[in-house]
Amino acid sequence: MRASPFIGPLEKEALEWDETLNRLQEVVDNWLACQATWQYLEPIFTSPDIMKQMPEEGDKFLQVLSTAVLHSCCCDVPIWRQACCCPAACAGRHALTGIVLAI
Repeated sequence: MRASPFIGPLEKEALEWDETLNRLQEVVDNWLACQATWQYLEPIFTSPDIMKQMPEEGDKFLQVLSTAVLHSCCCDVPIWRQACCCPAACAGRHALTGIVLAI
């Protein structure tokens, strides 16, 4: 649509939507990466033996577990643009994904 020769009157709105949709794609990609790693690690770190053998990684896993509220808070916001565009939530999602991938 942005390549259309008739975009003139709608160019500003089209650019805003393009940025918003790109941000949404980034959020979904981060969530999927975090969720895939989480599903792999959850059965490992629910074992008390593993938690004793790998205390640092276990602490990181528990930190992610306690901050997973970031994901659930987006379910409370029915307006996806507000949930995805909030700077604090975006920073939290990036940090959460980074911790999970570091484990």
